[in-house]
Amino acid sequence: MLKIDKSTVSIILLSVFAIMLGCATAEKKSVTTAVDKNEKTAEVKKEALPEKKTEYAETKTGWIDNDTYIVQVSSSDLQSAVDAAKTKILKDIIFVRAKLYGSYQKITEVKQEFQDPLKNGEIVKKRQIENGIEIYYQIRDRELRKKFEKK
Repeated sequence: MLKIDKSTVSIILLSVFAIMLGCATAEKKSVTTAVDKNEKTAEVKKEALPEKKTEYAETKTGWIDNDTYIVQVSSSDLQSAVDAAKTKILKDIIFVRAKLYGSYQKITEVKQEFQDPLKNGEIVKKRQIENGIEIYYQIRDRELRKKFEKK
């Protein structure tokens, strides 16, 4: 069981409320593809990830749509900022699940579950600041929001 002090819980609560306030829903797009089988053509609808929405990174963090989540962090150098962004995303997932289900998961379990989205994450905006660098880091996966909220 994880031990968390009151200040950490307060920070996590504030982060989640900020995320909830920034939540946005988007219409699901679908792509129609044709499948040819035995000279018969049938149409199959396949849900596709929406196009990248990096223009939101200028001012927005949290949920861009059900497949895209963005965090903002700053650090002394680029690699430590990316690591901090990944850690922040994992903490957000743990907090959301704790709030929904009343129990905390180990960060290593969540890290394993979200290995691919975190590995494929990308910096959508970066800028130099006085003490280092600030980045907006985006992860994307089909139905990512549902995976965040999974028990």
